[in-house]
Amino acid sequence: MTDAARTSRIFGPAQSPFAIALRPLSGNSILEVDDRFECYLKEKQRLYREKPDAVFRFLPESLQAQREARDCILDDLARHHPRRQRETTALPRPDPPGPAQAEAAPLWQAASRIQEDLAIMQRAPDGWRLTAGAICFPSSWLLADKIGLVMADIHRPVPGFGPDTRHAGLIERIFDNLHVGQPVERANWSIYPDAMLFHPPLAFKRLSDKVETLFLRVERQTLTKLPETGAILFTIGIFVAPLPEFPYGGSKPLAKFRNALSNLTQDQLAYKNIADRRDALVEFVTGQIEKDATRNTDVPGAY
Repeated sequence: MTDAARTSRIFGPAQSPFAIALRPLSGNSILEVDDRFECYLKEKQRLYREKPDAVFRFLPESLQAQREARDCILDDLARHHPRRQRETTALPRPDPPGPAQAEAAPLWQAASRIQEDLAIMQRAPDGWRLTAGAICFPSSWLLADKIGLVMADIHRPVPGFGPDTRHAGLIERIFDNLHVGQPVERANWSIYPDAMLFHPPLAFKRLSDKVETLFLRVERQTLTKLPETGAILFTIGIFVAPLPEFPYGGSKPLAKFRNALSNLTQDQLAYKNIADRRDALVEFVTGQIEKDATRNTDVPGAY
């Protein structure tokens, strides 16, 4: 699969970045492997050396689910990406945070071998709680602020997703009804001023007037119900590229992108930090659609 086709599969269905829009994986890998693989792994190791508490945290009750999640990831690597599985097995491992024994950090053992970040949600009386996370590439949030929270509180800053909202209730039901052996995926996107992978919360400055200098950051998330513990394993894969160079995959996903930009509410635009850039972004995407029509380079099978 070409990079454009792969990315259009991930990006194409995203439409609104606030849509839940889950899709079955149908036997595909929950992991994505591309030519940025080694770069992402090196960046994870650097971040762990410099700020371990920022990128890996867990609650003690998550250890069994961490072990199950690690085995799930390693099995996926072996079945779908055997060459990468062999390569990463040979990589040196940093000491895990917290207790000295390696078994104390099974989720980090898995996360340090893949491009994606990992998170574990476990059912509690008050909802699905984040009990472990290896989050090296957050999109404007920090693991330290979210660990131990239920999903509605994690999403409190997101318009329409906080406690007692319709979306919060819908997500709760989706998690409750997720079936073992039937992983799902979704995607969302944001506009960023740079291509940095580690993006904690920022007091965002006004984005550049030159939208062609901005970056599109796409998150591909997968959700897998673990059979033994009943926990949910999240993978969070980040793809970021300059707006003019992003491999959209043709005019169809570009048209969805333009439609999504046009239909965001003021609260959503403010949350995404593009309230004063929407019109310029729509104009830019329209220009990309016109260029694509001229080149007639639609990717076959793209969304």
